[in-house]
Amino acid sequence: QASLAGVPAVSAVLAATAAAAPRPVVPIPPPAAAAAAPRPSFGGAGPRPLLLDAAGREVDEHGNVIQAVRAPVATSLINQRLFEEPAKPAAPAAPAGPRPEDFVDPAIAGVWDAAHSHRRRKGALEFVEEGKFQRQAEIMRLKQKYGEADFKKHLPSHLRRARGPAGPAEAPGAAAAAAAAGDANSTPLGAPAIPALAGLGAVSDANLVPIGVPQEDSEEQNLKARLPEATAHIPDVEWWDKPLLEGGTYYTAAAAAASQQQQQQQEDDQRDEGDDLMAKLAESEGQQQQQQQQDNVIAAGPDGSAAVMRLRLGKITAYVEHPIPLQPPAAAPPPPPQPLKLTKKELKKMRTQRRQAREKEKQELMRQGLLEPPKPKVKISNLMRVLGEQATLDPTAIEQEVRRQMNERQAAHDDRNLARMLTPAEKRDKKMRKLLDTSDAGLTTLTSVYRVEDLSNGQHRFKVDVNAKENHMSGVMLVCPATFSLVVVEGCPKSMKRYHKLMLRRIDWNAKPLGVADDNHEDENDEADDQDGKPVNRCHLVWQGVVKDPAFKDFVKEDVASPEAARKLLEDRAVGHYWDAAANFDFDAAPLVELA
Repeated sequence: QASLAGVPAVSAVLAATAAAAPRPVVPIPPPAAAAAAPRPSFGGAGPRPLLLDAAGREVDEHGNVIQAVRAPVATSLINQRLFEEPAKPAAPAAPAGPRPEDFVDPAIAGVWDAAHSHRRRKGALEFVEEGKFQRQAEIMRLKQKYGEADFKKHLPSHLRRARGPAGPAEAPGAAAAAAAAGDANSTPLGAPAIPALAGLGAVSDANLVPIGVPQEDSEEQNLKARLPEATAHIPDVEWWDKPLLEGGTYYTAAAAAASQQQQQQQEDDQRDEGDDLMAKLAESEGQQQQQQQQDNVIAAGPDGSAAVMRLRLGKITAYVEHPIPLQPPAAAPPPPPQPLKLTKKELKKMRTQRRQAREKEKQELMRQGLLEPPKPKVKISNLMRVLGEQATLDPTAIEQEVRRQMNERQAAHDDRNLARMLTPAEKRDKKMRKLLDTSDAGLTTLTSVYRVEDLSNGQHRFKVDVNAKENHMSGVMLVCPATFSLVVVEGCPKSMKRYHKLMLRRIDWNAKPLGVADDNHEDENDEADDQDGKPVNRCHLVWQGVVKDPAFKDFVKEDVASPEAARKLLEDRAVGHYWDAAANFDFDAAPLVELA
């Protein structure tokens, strides 16, 4: 039978025979017999078999009735509608043609699903918290400084975060611990708002702060609050606007009321006075109003109120004020390296080398044809040697041509010298630069006070006067025969150095004037002077220093009859103390003067 089952005809006959044969009835044993009977084995992988008793109830393998648990049944129409399942949409008709499932191999379907189950799902946008990378940089610096093992001991408070699992099953003190740690994510779910969170530092994420709990300013905001700009008082009027405002204020109603009150007061005063005074006041008021209209402009408030602002147009000119540029407060850069100081021989050698390089370059251009070679310099002395046979053909014409070329060369030489020559104005400037110091030190005004015992010699007075004027110095020469003479000079350091040598070194103050007989020797004259009791004439430097502004415009000579008149003349220039210093000069305590 088993061998014939594969034949189609035989298979059909066997199937009909099996359908016609009656099924044997298997009696269900009683519970006691079922308990005694051996237990069937259901070790297969299929579903559990359905066992029914004589009453049709479902029993287990031991014969015990299984109580079925039923779902609650709705008792009203509204509840029935709630428990009704939504109508499922009709399944779409299967598309004609092949389906995707037809091309899937069932043998590898499980492997494909396992491989794709580990693929990372695309997440939502994740924004970087403020200060995240700053904290990472600080932690990296601490690790480099203290090492991986000890850097946590030196972590500041704002870098320490206590993060743990959050949930309702945490300890009752979890909320306080989370608040003390400064992490809002560690707050248990359902816990009330943490009132102590407001006293903590700034939270890194504002979304983590419970609603209704204030948050402290961040570190950047605290730093901005400590800046002087944050605490500076904002003035009512800026300093650059004050000169342009009549009352020193912007749009103010008080200024408008004061202006109206002032006008009303003026009108009342005018009514009380007489007609003559009334006319005078009207005339003056008209002039004042006309001047005010030309000088002031009244602008109404921007909101249409009674506030006004008076502007002074007279303060506005066509000139622009340029602030003085100030250098930033920084250390001066080091000076550049100084060039090497060469000797005269080395400088001459370098000039020769530069001249030879220029000539060599010019010759190279001539060889390449880029520059026309110069004509030979023919003179009368080398005429026959340069021209040769050409000079013998027409000597007269050749001589005239040579002389014409010589005159051209001389004229070109004179023109070059004239072009290099300085103009009269440039010559004066050069002389002034040589006499005076044009550097920053030359702008300093030095003053020297000299005391001369006797200035009766005309030659001495001439030298003192002319040298002061030639050095462009200012001052005064006071000649007082009764006591002593005083010379005050003001000028730049370079001029003062030359004048100082004149007064203390070059002039012989004991020399006699020209035309006076001088038959005796110098020693005999000194002995005669000592015998006569006449003091030796000398010049002393009383004082020398820097002054802010010169007291004299030019150098002048004055003859005074008494010391009081001399001091009065100096007192008019606010330098009367110069005469007092010369009068109280101590020759023994005077310092030695060094002449450079």
